[in-house]
Amino acid sequence: MLSVAHAIASDDDLVTDWLTSLGLGVYSTDFRVHGLNTVDQLMTLSRTDLQSVGVTDPRHLDTLLHSISSLVSTDTHQLTASHSPPHNTSPVVDRV
Repeated sequence: MLSVAHAIASDDDLVTDWLTSLGLGVYSTDFRVHGLNTVDQLMTLSRTDLQSVGVTDPRHLDTLLHSISSLVSTDTHQLTASHSPPHNTSPVVDRV
């Protein structure tokens, strides 16, 4: 069974992995210090929020905002898909 501490560490790892995948792992400590350790939190960040965390390079801001936008889009798509009724692709056959 996973402990709460392990679950929190896993969230931190997700954010760190995300930043590293973008080539911006240098900000992982800043994100952690500001309590940004879940994907849900990432999806709410604005340019101003990122600047408050310490991201000042315009290219880094653009990269992070683009990736956040993709996270939000993916999450919204998955939510919509999970609440949509299944499509019936079988042909309709009239029985007489």
